[in-house]
Amino acid sequence: MIDEGDFRSDGHESPPDEPIMDSIHRLIADTSRGRPAAGELTAALFAVATDAALARKAMDVLAATPTIWLDVDLAARRRHPPLTLHDLARHEHLPPYAGPLLALALAACVWNGRERERVVGHPLMRTEPVLLPVLLIRTADWVRAVRERALKALAGALANADLMALLTAVPMAVRLARRTRATPALDLVRAALLRADDGTLNALLRTDQVTLQDPQARRFVYDVLLQAGRLDHAMLTRAALHEPDQLARTRCARTLASQAVEHARPELAAAILDGASAQGRVQALTALVRLGHTEHGPRHLDDNAGMVRLTAQWAVRRAGGDPAALYRARLATGGDPESRQVTRGLLAGLGDCGTRDDAALVLPYLRHPRPRVRAERPRHVRQAAHRLLAARDAWSRVKADLLLLRDPDEKLRARARGDLTIWCRTDSVTAYPRACPPEVRTELEALIHAAGPLLGTESARLLRLSLQLSR
Repeated sequence: MIDEGDFRSDGHESPPDEPIMDSIHRLIADTSRGRPAAGELTAALFAVATDAALARKAMDVLAATPTIWLDVDLAARRRHPPLTLHDLARHEHLPPYAGPLLALALAACVWNGRERERVVGHPLMRTEPVLLPVLLIRTADWVRAVRERALKALAGALANADLMALLTAVPMAVRLARRTRATPALDLVRAALLRADDGTLNALLRTDQVTLQDPQARRFVYDVLLQAGRLDHAMLTRAALHEPDQLARTRCARTLASQAVEHARPELAAAILDGASAQGRVQALTALVRLGHTEHGPRHLDDNAGMVRLTAQWAVRRAGGDPAALYRARLATGGDPESRQVTRGLLAGLGDCGTRDDAALVLPYLRHPRPRVRAERPRHVRQAAHRLLAARDAWSRVKADLLLLRDPDEKLRARARGDLTIWCRTDSVTAYPRACPPEVRTELEALIHAAGPLLGTESARLLRLSLQLSR
């Protein structure tokens, strides 16, 4: 056992702290970003470890990034000449807080296994949450005696773990999960999470002001709590709607939807039906349909997410309806095709279940002011629309080609360019006897101007000439 007197300040006046603390801040940030700064950071921490004021500030900074101790631990072992416990402190007075804590933490990282074993047995290792990161590292130590003593200390430290202890321990436990000797420590952290009351868990996973900001750590917590059934309906609903980690959000939505079906409680699924997660909306809508509530299908037919639209179409069919007919009705009664009220999901939905006969209905939306709406005509629908218009009359063919010049599909753009070239060189003569209606001429002139370099100078000249001759 190490006597507390091994970690005491010498009482000398501290040097100006701004330069060294600025360096520590910078080196922590660099190390967190993957830059090779851990060696410099470790040297700076050793430099302030026996100064009470500076050590306290350093520990406050380190506490915000507990996983940084993985880099410090590795850098301390690689340092030459090797560091020992006596390099850190030979003092007579123990400052009340941070001086001994930083020294203890660094001493737990030295190369000598006997000294690491002594350090993890210090009483402060069981009582100070800021020491949990190095204590967790030592539970996966390559020396068996160190591991056993560290695990005993960790069990005591987590016996009544509060929010601060969990915030410190969970991110480190997640990082250690890949190590072969980490299983016992992970079991202790899992047990600590399951012992926590609902208030602590809610505070740990709150989303209005994210407390546990590490995505991997949040996912770990949800994995533990979901497997144990520790999340009530309110917590599941909140997570399914607001959890920042997408995987955890989806898992909570799936669990809530399953409970809705199992206990015949459609209100549980309905609560997350309009959430931001597409996966969550699918889970909720599927549960409602299985419970016989197909009435929610029609209002999700125009969802921007394809998986939600397909689920909504399934719901309409289960109710005996035809989703394609609903899409056609909405587009037909939607008013001006250039209206911003038309969603791209409505057009994409018709592409999901419509036929080639719907091409004429979809084509007017090529002029929609929103690019995302224009881009939602499925390729086969765009191709069919072009073919239908090209067969109608000469000027409709030119209009279809000009519209297709800006299509996102390169093959369709090439097809339009080729057809325009043929029309200008050979087929335009058949258009001269047929007058072009004034409103069509105005639209074609605008399309020719908008096509610009996509059309080419010669083709543009010939098209304008054809329009003049068709008056």
